[in-house]
Amino acid sequence: MSVLEISHRSDVFESMMERAETDIRTLASIPPGYKVLFLQGGASLQFSMVPMNLLPSGSVADYIDCGSWADKAIQEAKKLGRVHIAASTKAERYCRIPLQSELEVSPGAAYVHMTSNNTIEGTQYHQPP
Repeated sequence: MSVLEISHRSDVFESMMERAETDIRTLASIPPGYKVLFLQGGASLQFSMVPMNLLPSGSVADYIDCGSWADKAIQEAKKLGRVHIAASTKAERYCRIPLQSELEVSPGAAYVHMTSNNTIEGTQYHQPP
């Protein structure tokens, strides 16, 4: 029997979810004060979910515009709040990622969004900015 064939309310399913959360917390070193969410959808859904959950009204979120995926995230975030582009290589058709010295982070930004691996353009951060 597969997970798709059992009730999401069953003890078997609950046990699998508890184990999955424990494993993820261990693997990612997630402390107890943080929630682990299991959501449907892919990365594109997260482009909306991040500002929905992390961008309070009246705040600004900083985005590093370094590729097509970052651009999509920016467009979604703009639907929900204020966005500041901390750095961009869009004018260069994303042939590189912004340098640390190019970042202009907003004081008090709710968060900074970066795409670490730009699979479409073939660029990648090897160390977080």
